[in-house]
Amino acid sequence: MTPTKQSPQAIFESQDRYLVPLFQRPYVWDKENQWQPLWEDVLELARRLRNRVGAQRHFLGAFVVQPMGENIGEIRRWSVIDGQQRLTTLQVLLASVYGVLADKGYSDLANQVRSLIENKPTSRWNPQIDRHKVWPTNADRNTFMVAMDVGGAGTDNSNAGLLNAARAFFDEAVSLYLDDNPTEDDALYLTEAITRGLELVSIRLDADEDPQAIFETLNARGKPLTPADLIKNFVFQNIRGNESETEEKYLTYWQPLEDVWWGEQSTQGRITHPRLTWFLWHWLRARLARDFPIGSLFYEFRQFAVDNVDTILPQIAVAASRYREVVEGATVKDGVLTREQWLTYRLASLGVEVARPLLLWLDESEQAAITDIDRTRMLRMLESYLVRRALVAAPSQGQNRFFMELLIHLSKVPSEDVAQETERYLSAGRLTTNFWPDDQQVREAINRVRFYNRYRTAIMRMILESLEDDRRGYPDGTALALAPVRRGVAEIEHIMPKNWRENWQVCDWPDEEQGALSDKRDSELHALGNLTLVTGKLNKKLSNQAWSEKVARYKQHNDVQLTNDVLFNNPVTWNEAGIAVRTQDLTNKILAIWPVPSGHIGVANELGQKQREYRTTTVWQVDLLRCLEQLSDEFTLKEVYAFADELRKLHPENHTIEDKIREQLQVLRKKKFISFLGNGKYRKNS
Repeated sequence: MTPTKQSPQAIFESQDRYLVPLFQRPYVWDKENQWQPLWEDVLELARRLRNRVGAQRHFLGAFVVQPMGENIGEIRRWSVIDGQQRLTTLQVLLASVYGVLADKGYSDLANQVRSLIENKPTSRWNPQIDRHKVWPTNADRNTFMVAMDVGGAGTDNSNAGLLNAARAFFDEAVSLYLDDNPTEDDALYLTEAITRGLELVSIRLDADEDPQAIFETLNARGKPLTPADLIKNFVFQNIRGNESETEEKYLTYWQPLEDVWWGEQSTQGRITHPRLTWFLWHWLRARLARDFPIGSLFYEFRQFAVDNVDTILPQIAVAASRYREVVEGATVKDGVLTREQWLTYRLASLGVEVARPLLLWLDESEQAAITDIDRTRMLRMLESYLVRRALVAAPSQGQNRFFMELLIHLSKVPSEDVAQETERYLSAGRLTTNFWPDDQQVREAINRVRFYNRYRTAIMRMILESLEDDRRGYPDGTALALAPVRRGVAEIEHIMPKNWRENWQVCDWPDEEQGALSDKRDSELHALGNLTLVTGKLNKKLSNQAWSEKVARYKQHNDVQLTNDVLFNNPVTWNEAGIAVRTQDLTNKILAIWPVPSGHIGVANELGQKQREYRTTTVWQVDLLRCLEQLSDEFTLKEVYAFADELRKLHPENHTIEDKIREQLQVLRKKKFISFLGNGKYRKNS
């Protein structure tokens, strides 16, 4: 290893090619975090050179390269182990400087810069490739050639992505600088600042040194390597085969994992990673049948794959393709899904991914002997287990471990017993951390709480969609002519409106009971039995109309079977009695959609005081958040106190509402929903 300080002039003036291996990640630097700060550093350096003050060098970071084999007549080649983002950016910057200098007539300076971005022809010369000093990874090569066009990158090349954007940024920046500083001396100071004033530490490994140890400890400027980046590097550093064979394996197995979908950020719990990193974590836990934190993913993968990279890579590709088919398919709004996609959509609505390693395990070739009937039975049981736990607000702590223990157990039983053992295992839980709620517990949870105030919108919509789809025969019944309801788009409507006082006054209530009965109605209209889906644009004015007018509107425009059932059974009036009856009917359907084994008993007794406190706290937070939704982004404590009467009706057991409001605002601050600005003022966090 030979570390030296080098300027861009020293790095690029010789006949060298710096090749970024195919297993490196694509170009990721951007304007805000890298290009703009780099350009500001260059301007400051040019100012110091002009005024002959201060340090006239600026450290840009390090890069690590290793010599590659070459033949007589070929340009010397270096494999870039780390620092490809810096080297690539410097080449694009130099291309911009060359282009602008040439346009403005500074031909001598321009030709000096051109020698730093283009090699001279040799006896064995590929003009499209060998002329470039830096040759990026496969994913960036076409866009790099567009960005490095010495005639200037075309701004209409929208497919050129970040590299083209970098060229456009530096073109504009250099042009503006030379417009404001138009002398040839100014052009010289700028050129000197970039070519000689910037400094990098060049670390050149010997041919026999291990580059993997270096790569794992270094990050590009401001863009930490993800576990997926490290895994990719490890795989292709250790895979068998020559250069062309390795590239073929990359193109076949890994390149499909580098498109935009896999790079999208996804949040599970409070942790955010690219989707590829999440997949690899779920997949490896399924393979190891062992739980571990996602922060240990690369370490665990390296231990697992050290001696069998060639075998593992095709397995990852197959599992990833299937994972994407299921997860991406579950986001489609219309049409029939596979049973696993239905499960994935519904669990995503709950915000639950604990079952994913088990689902990946179920898809592996080793489980091919499990029949389709048993697979469907398993998926239905897993869905029932998790939906029922969500309905009774069972805690999520320990669920990763529980599902991993289930996976380990199932991996030891014959294929023909897997479904039966899944049922037995799920049914055996008796702790709050692992029990499968029985019918009575679910019924009590739905009846005891104001359904609309209790659950997040995504959960409520999914429950109502599932009831509607069951009515239409999906996914486990006999399908009707109607397709499944559009997923994730319908709005939730109160059949008896929240603003019922406008058109729903009751004349036969005794005067002395008006207040109490009105409060009771305010509470009961949030029950499950008063909710339905609206698949068209919700018209608030029509929603508040009297029952006879709503019936006429529904008959004209409604295609929701849940609503049609209400119209058929209640053509004349809709009141608390109808809501109560329908709540029980829908609860019975929920229990049928997500069944438990006959005679199943959940946790042996009530969830206990701690669990009840958990439920109450969650309800309070949901109620308060609904109040905050009606306020502007910045609000005051006094404005929140204005909801005291409404919250008092929702929580009649609490006699210190304003104290409770302050307490819950503090909870929401700790959970990062809001920020305290001082003097009784708050701001919602985006």
